[in-house]
Amino acid sequence: MSEQLQDDADELLHWLNTHSVRVSDGVPATLLQQMWQKTGRENARLRGSLEWLFQQDMVTVTQGLEPPHLRFTGKGYARLLSAMDVARLTAKSAAAGDDARPTRAPQPVPAAATAAAVEAPAPQAPSMADMTVPSRFLEPGKPPTEIAMRNQILFIFRDLQLQAGQLLIAMTLSRYWQEMGLRGGDLRVGIDVLIRDGYVTHAMKRYENYWLLTDAGAAYTYGPIVPMPLLALAEPMKRLGEAVKQSALLRSVHALFGGSATPLPYARLCATFDGSRDALLHGLDLLWKQQLIAIHPSEPLSFALTEAGLKAKL
Repeated sequence: MSEQLQDDADELLHWLNTHSVRVSDGVPATLLQQMWQKTGRENARLRGSLEWLFQQDMVTVTQGLEPPHLRFTGKGYARLLSAMDVARLTAKSAAAGDDARPTRAPQPVPAAATAAAVEAPAPQAPSMADMTVPSRFLEPGKPPTEIAMRNQILFIFRDLQLQAGQLLIAMTLSRYWQEMGLRGGDLRVGIDVLIRDGYVTHAMKRYENYWLLTDAGAAYTYGPIVPMPLLALAEPMKRLGEAVKQSALLRSVHALFGGSATPLPYARLCATFDGSRDALLHGLDLLWKQQLIAIHPSEPLSFALTEAGLKAKL
């Protein structure tokens, strides 16, 4: 790969990040072409750069938008962060009178990525057409719930196809949040929930704040989407509850069913669970993601162990 092609590709990724009205939508392909023509560069270079970005799975076409829009994938976002680091180091070297140009990272995977994330191909997030519920878990102006905040934030990682250990710059997360019309204070509380659950960790890199999915966070993020009947049971969050180890929570909620396939009303589960309602919903969500329970939406709303749930040894 020539340095010219590398520079062109990096600039396109910067344009996608800077000029997206919504990060999840991307930029109209026609706008990219107009911006490119203004630079005076040949159209063949634009075609070559886009072909390379598509071949490397760094950009994709946003589904359902006309005119066609392009957006970066998780790999493209990772390369964008790498290019931003190079730019910062170049500026720092120039300010210090150092003519040495920083070496580019050979791979478009952040340095903080885990070894497993680097070696194994990242699983693809399901398309929006495959979702059984909307990507919207919180509504502007309505009191946030713990389960909704957890899923809303992690859906952003899912939308960017970020895996365990890959960096999400805090500013981009805030931008997503603002585009949905949600309160910044709720984002901060939601991050506290995810840190307590062990789903995300914080990193500081070159004076920038980043968030990273843990292995447990990635497993939760890419599991089946939380169903609407479960979300509807949540009550507005009043305070951050105590941390509960995920394995212990799974066992305690699974034990409520007593090894029987008989559906149990949610009210009975609440009455017998030794913990907060938020913890119970979290446990039910985890069982759902592992396909260990089924939901019976008829009145009263009930839950039952699936065949896998009956056999599970937690």
